[in-house]
Amino acid sequence: MSHPINVLIVEDLLTDALLVQHEVRGVLPESSFQVVETEPDFLAALESFRPAVILSDYSIPQFDGMTALRLAREHVPDTPFIIITGSINEERAVECMKAGAWDYILKDRIMRLGPAVLAALERGRERREKSWTTEALRQSEELFRNLFEKHAAVKLVVDPDSTAIVDANQAAAEFYGWPREQLKAKHVTDIHSLPLEQIKSKMRQATAEQCVRFEVRHKLADGTLRDVEIFSSPFQSGEKTLLHSIIHDITDRKKAEAALVAAKEQAEAANIAKSEFLANMSHELRTPFNGIMGMLQILRTTPLNRDQTGYVDAALQASERFTGLLSDILALSSLDAGRSALHVAEFSPADTLKSVTEMFTLRAREKGLALETAIDPAMPQTLLGDATRVRQILFNLVGNALKFMEQGAVQVRVSPLSAAVTGVSRYMFSIADTGIGIPDDKLATLFKPFVQADGSLTRAHEGAGLGLVLVKRLVELMNGSCCIETEAGRGTTVHVILPLDLPRQEAADTAREAVHPVEPKEQLDILVAEDDKLNQMFLTLVLESLGHQVTVAANGQEAVDLYMARNFDCILMDIQMPVMTGVEATQCIREKEGVRRKEEGSPSVDLQPSSFSPQPSKHIPIIAVTAHNQPGDRERFLAAGMDDYLAKPVDVREVRVALECFFGHAT
Repeated sequence: MSHPINVLIVEDLLTDALLVQHEVRGVLPESSFQVVETEPDFLAALESFRPAVILSDYSIPQFDGMTALRLAREHVPDTPFIIITGSINEERAVECMKAGAWDYILKDRIMRLGPAVLAALERGRERREKSWTTEALRQSEELFRNLFEKHAAVKLVVDPDSTAIVDANQAAAEFYGWPREQLKAKHVTDIHSLPLEQIKSKMRQATAEQCVRFEVRHKLADGTLRDVEIFSSPFQSGEKTLLHSIIHDITDRKKAEAALVAAKEQAEAANIAKSEFLANMSHELRTPFNGIMGMLQILRTTPLNRDQTGYVDAALQASERFTGLLSDILALSSLDAGRSALHVAEFSPADTLKSVTEMFTLRAREKGLALETAIDPAMPQTLLGDATRVRQILFNLVGNALKFMEQGAVQVRVSPLSAAVTGVSRYMFSIADTGIGIPDDKLATLFKPFVQADGSLTRAHEGAGLGLVLVKRLVELMNGSCCIETEAGRGTTVHVILPLDLPRQEAADTAREAVHPVEPKEQLDILVAEDDKLNQMFLTLVLESLGHQVTVAANGQEAVDLYMARNFDCILMDIQMPVMTGVEATQCIREKEGVRRKEEGSPSVDLQPSSFSPQPSKHIPIIAVTAHNQPGDRERFLAAGMDDYLAKPVDVREVRVALECFFGHAT
């Protein structure tokens, strides 16, 4: 193509837009480009720029590919439209193609873009030429004959009544492998893979609807079968209605699609295997480690000399590092496997920030560092979002900042960036430190797994290099962005920008019901369902140190039997146990509670922890104490009938707090 081609790019990232331009220029050197990222600019470009092809990112903050596609179909329906996306599943791809996209390209396969653009332009040209041909047929048989004979596309003229091939161009003769006269003596049934009735049905449909598109297999002269795409439309030749069919060989495309489906199935199978492996590894590592950390915590409460106390504290610190590393690895693997989902709920940014800084107050004090927070007065009191993910992002960034500092301060600031127009605003979380900074040559690799700014064997700071990678993945999961300002020797500031909803006004105005605390119990009768001996010992010692009576069940069935025999106040339930799992045992206990209520004639009421009063027919609190700590596990166990969730390794304080939620502060 010697004339300039106008290419309209819908993209919000300059780097991605430049990459797209580079790939298109490789096949269309004289192309002109215009980049837009909002709907008004897109509509203006359609009118003034008059693009020959549109290349759109699927999801950008102010716009999206599906909206752009819909507008393009309305205003320039014949202009090729190609979706470019960072990740796309089969359902989204099908949705795009059904909506009218001509093709879709994954960003990690951007080298396909150039050929795809050429193919789209060719298809667009053929589509336009097909329309011109139909019009020309009505105006001049001679013009139609000229176009029909010389066109490079495979073309047939068919009688829908007799299925006879009335005419075929030279391209058709070359494709099917018969001389033109011999091909014109045949019927569609001689080359078609469909039964006669289906062929006639397609012809009737083409005649009635003016144009049909369908895919079948055609047989060539040598017996080879080829996948073809057929566009067939009617035209008048004298008093006879004939069908003009354009045939595209799509055999290679079908093979590629089949290979893509097979690869997708293999990837899904690999993801399932990976998820099962991660869940099993999480359980197998956390279960014994819960016992190790638990016994260390118990040992810390016994009389020890100074050296012994130091040894225990060092072991606990090493254990906490191990637990953090394990959590980061499993979280990162879950994100890679696509198993992480957002759980949107109303939360307080101030409370979230406070909960994060409280976890690091002691560490900062021990290192002689200042840990400061600043919240913009314009920040809403509540937002809608995944508070757990926000907390995880801040936890990693604050912890990272403190780790690489020997003196100075870390400041966490939160402020709004823009006012909400459609209920969604952007908020910036900034974590600034006065630490060592990051050299310019290390910035490019900073967000890669297992990479640190200082990767030498003599580095002063330990770690696996997963914190910032996890932050980046979580920010992307929340459709946000992040950037870094740094100067070696002066400090670093990490900015995280997240789009968060504002809560509905009516929800914000709804009065909360008053909570009436119950009288705390001096001693609880607690059933511990746990099959691991070391974890049995740990939980028993912890609960007895709190003044409670403990009974141990080694499996789920034993827990159900003990529940039926005695009136326990509470159950701490492991999940993975022999004979009967913790989930199965919980469901069995809930069923038996229902039977008891019916026998006693009492209403089936789910009591809140604050109003719990243990009776045979009442709801007994069941707290999951489990090594299953993958995304969605907590929600799954709560949905199964459990009331709370503690992930192994469990801290003694977590056990105390969980019991206080149900029985007051006497625990």
